Amino acid sequence: MWQISIGLQSNNSHRCLIMSPTEIQTALSEIWSTTDEVEKTLKLSGLVGSLFRERGWEMVVVGGSAIEVYTEGRYMSGDIDMCARSEVVMPPPRVRAEVMRLLGATGGPRNFRLRDRWIDLLGRVERMSKALFQHVETPYGLVALMPVEELLVDKVFTSVHPQTNDEERACAEKLMAVCVSGHVAINWDEAAKMAASKEYGVGPELEQLRQQITLKLAENERPQNIADLGRMEKGSNGPAPDI
Repeated sequence: MWQISIGLQSNNSHRCLIMSPTEIQTALSEIWSTTDEVEKTLKLSGLVGSLFRERGWEMVVVGGSAIEVYTEGRYMSGDIDMCARSEVVMPPPRVRAEVMRLLGATGGPRNFRLRDRWIDLLGRVERMSKALFQHVETPYGLVALMPVEELLVDKVFTSVHPQTNDEERACAEKLMAVCVSGHVAINWDEAAKMAASKEYGVGPELEQLRQQITLKLAENERPQNIADLGRMEKGSNGPAPDI
């Protein structure tokens, strides 16, 4: 549905024009009329990111919100989690409030409500690998996504620590499926290195999950596109049924 690209974008991709209040409201009206929930999340993330970019801050969609995009809604977050790029400081409360006021959001200073969406501004991005950010171009601006390698290792880790967690396991399976299928590009070396690090120590678990999902996909006659994954049956060690 959306073209995801890896790495740094050109300077032209980062340029943005100052949006007037009327243009913002027009964009919001179109966003709220969007019926696809992932598309709606992406467009709203693009608009929020553009408003912060106008003020000098680059934001990244992280956590479950990024996983929702990578899996095209097979995992649903229900909110938008954003952090500032690691090389810059987090926008101060005044700037956050200014952007959220333009959008008509309530709350703060880090958690804002905009209709049926929570927009959580969580701090600076923390990364453990050299994996690259991925990007999606939307009608309202570029959306930077947390590296899929980081998200996958995080989910594998939380699926077994501090205790076994079936919900986190199901999320890890969905994310692994889009990576193994080739729908989302991933640097397996970076993911394996991060998983095997002393900070995580889940190298075997990552590789085991990769093998299990690879086998499950093969058993289901190599789906031609990611939509076919939704018809996969759940096995004892395989993906959740709504992958």
